[in-house]
Amino acid sequence: MDEKLENLIRNKIATDKKLAAKIACEDFWLAKGQEALRKFQAYSISPELLDNLIEKSSTSEGFQEIKNSQDSTIIEIREMIFTIVAYCDTNACDKKKYNKYEDYRVIAKAGIRQNDWLHHFLTYKKTSNAPDSVMNAIEYLDQPATHFGNVSEKHRKLIAEKIFMVPYERNSFFDSAKKFFEPFDIKCNNSGNLGTVFGHILYDGEISKYWKESDLSPDDSEAVRYWVYSPGSKAANWANDKKNGVMSIGYDNIVDWSTLKSKEEYRTALQKFNNDTSSHKNDVLGFWQFVNEMKIGDIVYAKNGIAKVIGRGIVQGNYTYDASKSSFYCSRKVQWTHVDCNYELKDEGAFSMKMLTDITKYSGIIKELETFFETDDIRFPIEPPPQPASSYSKEDFLEEVFMDESSYDSLAGLLKRKKNIILQGAPGVGKTFMAKRLAYSIIGQIDKSRVKMIQFHQSYSYEDFIMGYRPDGNGFRLKRGPFYEFCNIAAEDSENNYFFIIDEINRGNISKIFGELFMLIEKDKRGQQIRLLYEDELFSVPPNLYIIGLMNTADRSIAMIDYALRRRFSFFDVKPAFDSEQFEGMRESAENENYDNLIECVKNLNKEISADDSLGEGFCIGHSYFCFGENETIDNEWLKSVVEYDVIPLLKEYWFDEPEKVKNWSDKLRASIQ
Repeated sequence: MDEKLENLIRNKIATDKKLAAKIACEDFWLAKGQEALRKFQAYSISPELLDNLIEKSSTSEGFQEIKNSQDSTIIEIREMIFTIVAYCDTNACDKKKYNKYEDYRVIAKAGIRQNDWLHHFLTYKKTSNAPDSVMNAIEYLDQPATHFGNVSEKHRKLIAEKIFMVPYERNSFFDSAKKFFEPFDIKCNNSGNLGTVFGHILYDGEISKYWKESDLSPDDSEAVRYWVYSPGSKAANWANDKKNGVMSIGYDNIVDWSTLKSKEEYRTALQKFNNDTSSHKNDVLGFWQFVNEMKIGDIVYAKNGIAKVIGRGIVQGNYTYDASKSSFYCSRKVQWTHVDCNYELKDEGAFSMKMLTDITKYSGIIKELETFFETDDIRFPIEPPPQPASSYSKEDFLEEVFMDESSYDSLAGLLKRKKNIILQGAPGVGKTFMAKRLAYSIIGQIDKSRVKMIQFHQSYSYEDFIMGYRPDGNGFRLKRGPFYEFCNIAAEDSENNYFFIIDEINRGNISKIFGELFMLIEKDKRGQQIRLLYEDELFSVPPNLYIIGLMNTADRSIAMIDYALRRRFSFFDVKPAFDSEQFEGMRESAENENYDNLIECVKNLNKEISADDSLGEGFCIGHSYFCFGENETIDNEWLKSVVEYDVIPLLKEYWFDEPEKVKNWSDKLRASIQ
C-alpha cells in the first residue's frame, strides 16, 4: 500500500468525528431506510397496477402523473418509494419530508433522477432486479453486514482497480474492501456499519484523489476557453499535427501525466527528468492545463514564434498518452478548421514562449484572430459532426438548480407569458447557470443551437448588436450582429422556441443598443416589421424568441434601470439558496466541519447585509461561491481561497467606508475555517 495513502487513512480514522460516530453507533446507521425498504418489499401490488405504473414511470409525463395522483393506492406506493430514495440519495426529491434523521443521512450522492429511482424500484418489485447502481443501494439497506455503502458502479470499479489493486467483481467487492482495510483494525459496534465506514473513508477529499478521475467531458456550465500552443520548436511538428488531426505537446517522454494527481507531482517529475531543482513553473502549468483543464469544444490556435498564428481548430478529444511514439507523446484530437494561415498579430510580442497558454482573458487578441478567421479561405472541408441533443426536463432543472418546484413554475410561466424577463440577484446566486437550464427545460432538451448568450458593457452599441460597418483591412464592410442573426434563425424555425440570454443587461445603454427594435421586443409587437437603420430591409423579432436578461443587483457603478426597460421586461428575484434542499445535499456531501461552519457564518453575514440600509438583500453573498464539483476536494486550501479571494473582496467593496466592519467580518470568516 502507498505509504502516503496509508497515513491519510490512519489520520482520517483518528481525527474524523463523523466517522467516529458511525463506528461507535450501536444501531445500523440507516435503520430507518432499511425499515422503509422492508415495508415496500412486503407490500402487495396487483400485477395489473404494477405493470401500469412501470410503463408510466418510464416517461417524464407519466412520472408527473404518478407524482400528482390522488389515488390512495398509488399515493401509498409512491410515498414508500420516495421514502426509501430519501435514504439512498443526497439529491432525493423532498428529502427533508421523507428522511426522518436530523442530519438527513443517506447512502451516497447517487446522481440518479427521481423518476428513474421510481421506475427502477417498481421494476425491482416485479422482477427482484434493477440496474447495478440501484441494486447496490437496495442490497446495502437489505443486508448491510455483507455489502458496501456506496452506489456508483463506476466508482466501485475505480476503487477496486486503483485502491484495492484487484479486478472489479461486483459480488466480491465488499470482501475486497474488508481485506484492504484489515491493517487498520476498524471495529464497528454494529457490523452493518462497516460498509458505510469504508465508503466514508474512501470518499474523503484527499483519499479520493487516488481513485477519482477528472471529468473532461464538455460542460455547458463552463464557457469556451481559448488556447495557443506551440507544435514544437519553430513549429517543427505542425505538419504531423495537422495531418493526424491532433495537437501534441512535450517533445520528451517524461511520464503519462494523467497518472499524477497534483501540480507538485508534475513538478517533481520534471525535476527528476531534468535532474535539477528548478520550479519548472511554465511547464508544470502547461502540462496540468493540457491534461486537466482543456476540454472538448475549446478553441486552439497553433503558433510559430511569439506573434505568428499558423492554424485554428476545435478540441475534439480528451488527453491521450502514447508511449510507442518517438516524440510528442501527449496529444488531443482536434478538428482543424484553418491551416497554414501565417497570420501575424499586430502586437509582435503577443504570445509568450510557453508551449501552451490560456488566452481566454485576452479578448483583444481573440477578437483580432476570430475576425481574421471569419474571412480566411484556408480551411479543412470537413466540419465537426453535430452532437445529438440530450433530453432535459423540468425535473432535470430542479435537480441541478437550487430552486423549488413552485418557484420554477412561476418563473417558466412568467417567461412564456411575457417573453422578456430579467433574472436579478446578488453576486453568486447562479443567474447564468439558471438562465441556460431554464431555456433547456422549456425546449425539452439541451440544444445549444437554440440558446445564444452575449454580454453587454458600457461600450456595446447598436452596431455590435444589430448591424453596423466594421473595418476589414480594405475599408469597411457591413457586419450583422448576434441579435439580428439569431432572430433570423428563429424566424426560419417557427415551430421551435429560441432563447437569447443577455448577461449584465443593465451595463449597456439599452435604448442605444436596441435602437428601433426596442419596441419590437414587446410581446404584442412580435412579428411586426420595421425598416432597419443601416440596410433597406424590413425586419421583425419573431414570436418564438424569448429574451432572458441577467442583472447583478450589487453593482453600484450602474444607474437605475429606466422605465422603458421595466415596462418591456418582467423581473424575477434570484436569492441565495443556502437553505434549499439541493444545497443542503451538497453541504452534507462535503463532510467537512469547517465548510459547515463557514456556511453558517455567511448566513449570519447575509442577515447583517440585508439589515444594512445602504445595502439590502440585493447585496447578499450567493451560494454558488460555495458550490463544488463531484471530483473537487473540499479542504482548508479550498475554503481559504473562497474566503480570501471571493467573499472578503466583496465586503471591502460593500463597506468601503466602514473598515472596522470589514475587519470584523473578515476575522469571523477566517475563524470559521480554522
